[in-house]
Amino acid sequence: MVAILVLPLVFGTAAWVSLRAHQARDHAVPRRARANQLPMPVRTVAVVQQDQVDLIGATAITEASETASIWIGVGVGLRDTGVRIKAMHVVEGQHVQQGQLLAELEDDLFVQAVKRQEMALAAAQAELDSMQQLRRERAATGLQLRHAEMQFEVAQLQLQLARRDLERCEVRSPMEGFADVITTMRGEEVDTGREFTKIYRLDPIHVRVDFPQERLDDVFPGQSAEVVLDSFPKETFHARVVRIAPQADPETRVLPVVLEMDNPDSRIRAGLTGFARLKVHRQALIIPKIAVNDQTEKAMVFRVDQGRSKIQEVRLGDALEVGSVEVLAGLQEGDEVVVFGSEFLRDGDSVNAEWRQWAGRN
Repeated sequence: MVAILVLPLVFGTAAWVSLRAHQARDHAVPRRARANQLPMPVRTVAVVQQDQVDLIGATAITEASETASIWIGVGVGLRDTGVRIKAMHVVEGQHVQQGQLLAELEDDLFVQAVKRQEMALAAAQAELDSMQQLRRERAATGLQLRHAEMQFEVAQLQLQLARRDLERCEVRSPMEGFADVITTMRGEEVDTGREFTKIYRLDPIHVRVDFPQERLDDVFPGQSAEVVLDSFPKETFHARVVRIAPQADPETRVLPVVLEMDNPDSRIRAGLTGFARLKVHRQALIIPKIAVNDQTEKAMVFRVDQGRSKIQEVRLGDALEVGSVEVLAGLQEGDEVVVFGSEFLRDGDSVNAEWRQWAGRN
């Protein structure tokens, strides 16, 4: 009798388990869910906003961070007179220190000019002293005294200029750097006011970049950058933006931007070509690529709102991380988009986004 009662109970339990399993399959299989008017099983992820680093590339060329032009000194009374190079102390490409002697000029005429102006100053001082005494004795007018004072001031100025011209007979470097082409030689007579050479500072070194004007809002002083030079293809140098040109080139549509980077031992020389990448940090909306249906002319996603699917057109940016894409328009941070089951969805479907539940993974 007991066996007869237990048998229907076992069969009843098995039938109940089978029914539950069948209903679970209905919930998990999109076609069965639709046929039985059940919510469509989907899996969603939230639209997130995260920091994104873009690299904007542009052609680049290195240049000296500072350039000084060295000219043969000009004497006030000798500006039309040529001078002879007495000695040379520098050659092209040589590294020089600030204040280092580069060349010497024949200084005989300049020495004589200083002596002549010293004598003129002494005479002007004597004349001024005499005129001051006569003025005190009322034997000279105020105008005569003022004239003597002016003559003394002119003599002082002329002596200062003569001494400066004598100092310029020693041509010295105004800064540390490397000498360019030397335009004169020892024993040559040259006109005063002629360029002797240039001095280039290479540490730090500058990199001029042709930055696309369409990305003007993405460049700013202090911004970090990476530089790869054709002469050092296996190395990446780190730089920062120090200057942005006030005017873009309307023909090439680029804006000159100057980067600065350390150059120990002046290993990198001016005039090297390469490529620079500027780092731009910004916030971007990110969704998985699989959420996008791009089989049509417009990119579309399914967004879940209050338990129902809403088809949404989106405007996409660049692909970012592997399997992710940027959303430029159409979604907001926190929106839920479908990443599984979208191929079976229709606009307005009731959905079940509790995927662990319908997948039996509770």
